[in-house]
Amino acid sequence: MCRQGGRIASALGFKDQLFRPMGPHPLADTFGMGAAVIMLQQSLAPGKYDKCMQFASVRKFRSAFSNVYHVTAEGQEAMVLAKDVRKMTVTKCPTYGEFFERFMRGMHKRMGEITRPDRAISLDIMLELQRMLEMEWLNHDNDLAVAMEASFYLVAFCCALRGEEVPLADLHGTLKYWEEGEVGNIKHVVIPLLGRFKG
Repeated sequence: MCRQGGRIASALGFKDQLFRPMGPHPLADTFGMGAAVIMLQQSLAPGKYDKCMQFASVRKFRSAFSNVYHVTAEGQEAMVLAKDVRKMTVTKCPTYGEFFERFMRGMHKRMGEITRPDRAISLDIMLELQRMLEMEWLNHDNDLAVAMEASFYLVAFCCALRGEEVPLADLHGTLKYWEEGEVGNIKHVVIPLLGRFKG
């Protein structure tokens, strides 16, 4: 397409004005080539789940590089555009440039990813876990720590919460609605949650 445009521009007499000069570039790494080479070399190292490291592990070097860059004297020259609570930083960090963005996309497409989602605990395992905790509860004179552990597992399992989300269950709200759960044909426990969950 560029060649075709060049031929038309040449026929019309303004080929030299169509494209801007592509150089010369400074004799320094302004594109982040050093960081790209290090990431490619890292990708050949043995990984945890496969013979080579995964993209999710290799890309961490980009974050480390940009963090180091932004504490240097050159990195401190970055401009900050702010309006109300929104803020945008204009930086010259090489790993945020157009070349490096394309490099990252290409690397991701070529490496792919091995995803290992969390596996759900089956109902049988949960029932066995609760049976063991019930025995421990009876053998340790109703230890509060055992009750808290059992409650943690039940709330996580029944509400489909991740581990870090369970402490956001509102125990005050559970106590407030406890009697309502005792009324009716289907006995239940209300577990109110603090904040927004699941989007």
